[in-house]
Amino acid sequence: MNVRKSVVAAVLILLLLPQSTVRAASSEEQEIKEFISALYEAKEKGDEDLLISFGAGEEQIMKALTLAECGMEGFHNLEPHIYQDGNNAWIVFVVYEMEIKGLDVWLPGLETEYVIKDGRGEILLNGQAMEYGAEGSYKFAALLETDPEIYELFETCNASFDKLLENDADGKITDFSNKMKETYASIREERALTTEESSQEDESGKNEAKRYYTVRPGDCLWSISEQYFGSGENWTALYKKNRDIIGESPSLIFPGQEFDLEIR
Repeated sequence: MNVRKSVVAAVLILLLLPQSTVRAASSEEQEIKEFISALYEAKEKGDEDLLISFGAGEEQIMKALTLAECGMEGFHNLEPHIYQDGNNAWIVFVVYEMEIKGLDVWLPGLETEYVIKDGRGEILLNGQAMEYGAEGSYKFAALLETDPEIYELFETCNASFDKLLENDADGKITDFSNKMKETYASIREERALTTEESSQEDESGKNEAKRYYTVRPGDCLWSISEQYFGSGENWTALYKKNRDIIGESPSLIFPGQEFDLEIR
C-alpha cells in the first residue's frame, strides 16, 4: 500500500549576505508573507489574469500554467525567506512541497521571487529582476555564487528531488517530470507564436502609436524591449532613454509609468 510521504522542506540560514541585503522589518515581512501566500494560491489555480495582477512576468506565468496543466493540486508547507534588497525591494526564497494528482509523494520545490512596493504602496512581483539580465538578476546570481547557505538551500532541494527519483519504482515521478518539460515547451512555443502574430499586426501601420508605452503589472525593460525592438538586449538603451523616469535601479519599474520608445 502506498503511503503519502512528505519531503522535509529545506531550512535557510543566511549569515553572510552583503550589506545591501538584510532581513526585512517584521511589519514588512508579515505583509510580504501574506502576499506570497495569496500569490501561490493564484499559481495553484493557473489563473493568468490573476497572476498578471500580482505583477508576474512571462516566465512565472508559463511555469504556473504548466503546473496547472500537469495536475497541480496544491502547495504545502510554504516557507518564504525574505531579505530586503535596497529600498522597497525584497528577494524572497520560497520553499514548498507540491501535491500532484496521481503521485503518492509531495515533491520539493523552490522559487525565487523578487518583490517590490510600488509608488502607491502596493506589493507586487517584479518579473524583470529574476527572469532577465537586469540589476536584480545580477544581485541574485552573486548571492547564489558567494553565499554558501543560499547555495546549500538550492542543493538540498535538488538532492531531495533526486532521491525521490532514485526510489521512483513505478516511474510516476519520472513521467511527471517529462510531462512538465513537454508541456512547458508546448506552452512556450504557443505563446511565442501568438506574440509574433501580434507583433506582425502591430507593424502594419501602428508604429506611430508606439512612441510611448505605459507600464503594466509584470512588465520589465527586457520584455518591453523584446516586444518593440525585436531583442531584449536593447533594454539598456530603453533604460538610458527613460532614466529620469526609472531612476538609478533599472530592475524597478512600476505600473503606470510612461516610457519613450524612440531609442534610435
